Amino acid sequence: TPAMLAVAITDMDAAYADAAQRPVLLSRTNIMPGGVSFNNFTAGVYKWDSYLTFAGSHFNIVGGQNDIFIFQIASYVTIAASMKAQLVSDGTGRGVPQASNIFWQVGGYLVLGASAHLEGTFLVTGYVTFGASSTLNGRV
Repeated sequence: TPAMLAVAITDMDAAYADAAQRPVLLSRTNIMPGGVSFNNFTAGVYKWDSYLTFAGSHFNIVGGQNDIFIFQIASYVTIAASMKAQLVSDGTGRGVPQASNIFWQVGGYLVLGASAHLEGTFLVTGYVTFGASSTLNGRV
C-alpha cells in the first residue's frame, strides 16, 4: 500500500543517515581507492570518498557473528562478474559474520555483474542492477 511504502522509505532514509554519520578511522578510509581486487575486511566502518569497484574472484568479511560492518561509499559501487563476498570466521570461536550485520551506505548506484554474490543490507540512493545469476544474501 502507499502508506507501507512511505514508512519503508522513511525507515531507509533513517538507516542511510545513521550509517553515513558513523565515525571511521583514517586507516580505513579510501582503502585501494577506486578498485578492490582482494581484501580482508574486519569489523568496523570503512569509507570511500568516491566510487568503489570490486574486481577479481572474492573478498572476505572476517569476524564473528555479532560483529558490525559498515561500508560508506560516496558514489557508486560496481561488482565484477563472478566476484564473491565471503563470510569468514576470525578464528575466535564466535562464528562467522552475519549478513544482517553488514551495511553498505551507497551515495549513488549499485551494479552486480553476472554471477556475482554479495552479503548485507544495501542502502542505495540510486538504482540497483543485478546481472544474470547474481545473488544477494541480504536486502536492498
